[in-house]
Amino acid sequence: MGILHDKIADKVADFLIEKKIFGNRFRSTNLPIFPKPDIVLLGLSKELKPQIAFEVKPPHAVKREYLTGLGQAISYLIRFPLVYIILPKETIDGINIPEFIKEIVEKSDIKIGIIGYNISSYEPEIIKQAELEEKIDIERLEDELSQKARSWLFWMDTSLKEVGQMLMKIAEVENRGLSTDITNIVLDELWDEILSDRYSGSTRPASYKLNYKLLLDTLNLWTGNGQLTVLGNRLYEICKKYGYNSNEFKDAFHYVVLTEGGYLKILTLMDKIQGMEDFDLKGTTRILNRKINEIREELKIEGRDYEAEKEKVLPIYEERVKNYWFKILAVKLFKMGYGKSLTQLNEELSRRFGNYFQKQLDTNFYLNDHYIRGKGYVINWERILDLIDKGDKNLDIF
Repeated sequence: MGILHDKIADKVADFLIEKKIFGNRFRSTNLPIFPKPDIVLLGLSKELKPQIAFEVKPPHAVKREYLTGLGQAISYLIRFPLVYIILPKETIDGINIPEFIKEIVEKSDIKIGIIGYNISSYEPEIIKQAELEEKIDIERLEDELSQKARSWLFWMDTSLKEVGQMLMKIAEVENRGLSTDITNIVLDELWDEILSDRYSGSTRPASYKLNYKLLLDTLNLWTGNGQLTVLGNRLYEICKKYGYNSNEFKDAFHYVVLTEGGYLKILTLMDKIQGMEDFDLKGTTRILNRKINEIREELKIEGRDYEAEKEKVLPIYEERVKNYWFKILAVKLFKMGYGKSLTQLNEELSRRFGNYFQKQLDTNFYLNDHYIRGKGYVINWERILDLIDKGDKNLDIF
């Protein structure tokens, strides 16, 4: 059900973005917040737009599943100004699901909107427009999401060993029974005892501490006040019992990277794009980003005008630049609504999906660490599917 659910969410989101049903948008599906929507669409234009949260429900479910989904969607109103529930255009036991939920929403004067999708093509149709929740400060929310909103795991240089050390440090500080927010205590002690040696000579420890904090945030391993979540606590227990270098801890952490970190989704897309597109060399982010900046200067685009980048820069970039691996992936993903900008995508693909990431976290997500000309990276689906299978069978653990 999890894979089917994600497939539906992706297909519907593709339509919403491609058809610009809510204007120029990009998606974030990996927000470390509670309650956590299935999809969040954020604006690309310089003019601030209300952020939109979506709850997605699969077809052929029992009727109470859709009532549960309605409750989940309502809970998003506490954080988002616009909320939709996405439902199959389906009649179950004589009840038309979207119309049934619409009747409840209208009679209860609830502000959420309703989208129905074709269960064969996944094409969406707005059945009821959402009403703006004016109590939400969209400017403040934008500032908050600018740090948290991303399509997959935030990662800079963290190693598997350091992940284990972070979990142990959080648990240690928690056990002191402090009543205050312990986030900064954990990060300060993590820096003093572990990270300062690795980054010796650094004059900006705050930036390194932020990188490690964002890793924990995006994997949902700790709460906003620095305590371990249920998931984080389980990983801590596994690490404590077996050690950070054990297969048990590696498998558990890599399962979280695939699911909470969004890597299963992006690796699936990478595999699909690599199998359908022609490309020459791998390319470098430095060269490709320079080309993007040149085009922006030619078009006299100033500042972070992400809408102009999608509408004006992208077509020229596609036509002018050679078919490098980085370019092909970034363009395809950008069109699907991943990432705010092409330069951001180039940087993320370089850092988080290259061999350095695989080595640091010992993932074995690729069959080898080497880029293959004309093929890209060969994804180790046997290992990935084994991790998913074991994790899905033990949801009570994870």
